[in-house]
Amino acid sequence: LPFSPLLWAVICGSLTLATLFLATFEHGKHEHFQTTPMSSILMSFYEVWVSTMASGLSVRPSTISGRIMAVGISFFILITISSFTASTAYFLLSKEEARTE
Repeated sequence: LPFSPLLWAVICGSLTLATLFLATFEHGKHEHFQTTPMSSILMSFYEVWVSTMASGLSVRPSTISGRIMAVGISFFILITISSFTASTAYFLLSKEEARTE
């Protein structure tokens, strides 16, 4: 497989940590994060994972610290998806070369 299980764990852990930071920075200051802290965490979890699956940020933070965090999340998503694509291409091409030899 393109990524090891440990790397998948690091990616999931990083996104979970980003969820907590985004909920902390935006709670009470953004229209989606106006209710209880738990609902802010759940909404942040949803936004971070949708952003990851969509390959781009799906929420527009309203605080400076939230915007800085959003840039970090976006860059992390970009690097992760690019690395996964490159690793998958290498994995598929190396399998094809082994079959033709």
